[in-house]
Amino acid sequence: MFNLASTDLRRRARVRAQESREVFGFNNLVPIDIWKLLQSNGISVIKEPLESEISGLFMRKGDTQLILINSARTLGHQNFTAAHELFHLRYNPEMVGRACKVMNFNSKSQTEREADLYAAYFLAPDEAIKRYLTKHGTSMDIAAVIFLEQFLGLSHQAMLIRLQELGVIDSAMSERMSKGVVRTAKELGYNTDLYRPTNDRIIISDYAEKAKRALEQGLISFGRYEELLIEAGLEDIIYGGEDDDGGDEAIFI
Repeated sequence: MFNLASTDLRRRARVRAQESREVFGFNNLVPIDIWKLLQSNGISVIKEPLESEISGLFMRKGDTQLILINSARTLGHQNFTAAHELFHLRYNPEMVGRACKVMNFNSKSQTEREADLYAAYFLAPDEAIKRYLTKHGTSMDIAAVIFLEQFLGLSHQAMLIRLQELGVIDSAMSERMSKGVVRTAKELGYNTDLYRPTNDRIIISDYAEKAKRALEQGLISFGRYEELLIEAGLEDIIYGGEDDDGGDEAIFI
């Protein structure tokens, strides 16, 4: 991913990631809870396990912004995807939507490469990696890599690429460190959720709450309320409840 990107593209993605952190009130040393950030900025998120290679997609219509995440991918991959889609919402105003396969090394799209770079720099800035590597100790081993990705919420693959880009590890070290990460993380006492699919069905949004409040206050009709939810991809709230076969409905946050 990084080798395929030009120096100018990497520089622009890094500047935009820094700019975004400043806008959202984060310095370059703190980890970001990407899901809380999206919710607090009015971006609705739907997590759904998809039988597809896509990582996620974004859509916008008017003031409505929606991100769909494939929860059949690992949690680390989902975190990266959310940041990737955030890039599209912030920096590609001409796009009304797109399905994305993140960290796609064969992608010929400059926009997709920049979105990947942005996600990596946004979640794991150079300063944070260098600071916490120093705090962790002098040895550059798999324990240090796992510590960093657990702290910053980055997928193992993305963290190895970031460390290679910074010259901390070479390709041979990356290859060795790419194996047995779940077992090693468990042995080191870490939660291994980062490396596993979640397969959850969750809606993270305050959009429905705002629409419901407007309905209750008589500001919109029930018909308009239905239209707003359908436009945002939240029609399950209208037609949902328990599935016909008795399955659980989606969790709403």
